[in-house]
Amino acid sequence: MTVTGDASQLPHSSHGLKTRVTGQRCFRAFPLLTGFIAALLLLASGVRAENGPTTRPLLEELNRQTITVYHQVGAGIYRVRLPEPKWIKAYAMAAMTRWDKSLDPEIRKRLEEEPPVPVEADASGSSIVVRPKQGTGNANEPSLGGDLRMPAPPKSWSESNIALLLDSDGDLLVPLYVEPEVIHGKPLDVIGPDGSAMTATFIGSDRPTNLTLLRIDKPAGAPVRLGANRPESGSLVLQLSCADGSGRLALWTGQRESGVIVTIDGQVSGIARAGQFLSGSACRLIARQLIQYGSVQRATLGVLITEIQPNEKSTSPAMRIDQVIAGSAAEKAGLRAGDLVLGIGGEPVSDIPSFAAAIVSRDGPTALHVRRGTQDLVVTVILEQRK
Repeated sequence: MTVTGDASQLPHSSHGLKTRVTGQRCFRAFPLLTGFIAALLLLASGVRAENGPTTRPLLEELNRQTITVYHQVGAGIYRVRLPEPKWIKAYAMAAMTRWDKSLDPEIRKRLEEEPPVPVEADASGSSIVVRPKQGTGNANEPSLGGDLRMPAPPKSWSESNIALLLDSDGDLLVPLYVEPEVIHGKPLDVIGPDGSAMTATFIGSDRPTNLTLLRIDKPAGAPVRLGANRPESGSLVLQLSCADGSGRLALWTGQRESGVIVTIDGQVSGIARAGQFLSGSACRLIARQLIQYGSVQRATLGVLITEIQPNEKSTSPAMRIDQVIAGSAAEKAGLRAGDLVLGIGGEPVSDIPSFAAAIVSRDGPTALHVRRGTQDLVVTVILEQRK
């Protein structure tokens, strides 16, 4: 017997027939589904051509595209050796300082009264000799305080940073903040994408966005292309380490990625730092300010803010206003403590760097996208450049 039509229209007494019809439809569709999945698996894992080697067309195409993207952006990547910023040492010592304050006074006193262990060093500074206390054993054994010789640090570029060539004028953007006083106006060693050695001069730096701008006389390679937006979640991106330029393919989630983020079209989407993201267009804006003024000109909003992670009030990172300064532009506009700032002048903000970039060069009426409780508001703030 052949049954046509929708099985759901059959009477309840025909439940068994209905089941058989549904099963027949599933059975007929099953070969099509399994065939489609099998085709995908063959394409991804590879098929063996007749009398030829195994081929993986999808992976081979992905490999070719990755190489193309890497070479496109690599033509504008330099390596620069920078002096250690002062803030890094303070950051590294912060945990020790907190521990020191909580140290028991009696233990502190005992540590202070403990006689120091004599330490010697040779003229090169590569040999440290720690003399053991008497009665501890053979003084020639390294494990007991003998001669501990450390290899001299190699003269390599392993501790350098990458820099992005922005234009034909030779402007290089370094994703690291270095204080001007640390550089002392001295030229910095740079290696171009073609391996040529040169020197760069310091133009300026900006701490809120963690960027430094340098300039070289005769740039090699091609400037990078800067994008305007962060990648869409789930996008395939090329992630380049800011420290050594090493790269890897990654799935963009916007959470733990870190480095220079390159999209599949070869554009530098921006710089990610453990959840923070500074877009390529924001980087260019900061660079223009540094070129023009040697520093970044920002308007005064008049709020104290905290970066918060997604929660029940916001599905994306945002800036929470903790305090509104009396008499400020923020107070005059009606902003309140607890408001979440999601955007400034049409630019989305979700962290300190993006907030600091969005407020650059703003002057006059500026629209702020604010979330207050469950309401989304647009608040107009009259911003004024700091004199």
